[in-house]
Amino acid sequence: MRRQIRLCGLGGQGIVIAGSILAQAALREKKSVGLSSGYGSQVRGGISKSDLVLSDTFIDFPLVTQIDLLVAMLQEAYQESLPLVAEGGIVVFDGTLVKPGAASSAKHFSIPATEKAVQELNSEVAANIVLLAAANAIGQLVSEDSLRAAIKDNVSSRFVDLNLKALQLGLDLGRAITA
Repeated sequence: MRRQIRLCGLGGQGIVIAGSILAQAALREKKSVGLSSGYGSQVRGGISKSDLVLSDTFIDFPLVTQIDLLVAMLQEAYQESLPLVAEGGIVVFDGTLVKPGAASSAKHFSIPATEKAVQELNSEVAANIVLLAAANAIGQLVSEDSLRAAIKDNVSSRFVDLNLKALQLGLDLGRAITA
């Protein structure tokens, strides 16, 4: 199965590292992965995005053309990406930072990632992993074990515990919303 995913937000929110973690988790499961990341001229303050193509087979074109799963942490990035979401696609957004607008055939899921990261982890910087984990639980992209291992491999050792707690929090939020 081929899935096209976009994570988007504000430079400095950890969108690129979240994309790298998801890509590494998919590679652990022997999936083919295409990953491209970009951000505006202002690294902090501009739109940041991480596009992934995940497939069980060879990827002939590695760029996202129609989004199956959109994960948004910034209103402007959400609005810019929404027209690219496939009919019946999934949108997982940080309900603290993004308010859905125009009618869309996509299924929208609001996750209070930033709010919960601050309340339960005392860290706003972990919101990216909370939202990534919730989106993974909703979209069923990769296993929890693969995400855990990818976090351990891609995050500075001093932040591993925080990010593993953020992962569990996000998985719980994602499961609760789809139950």
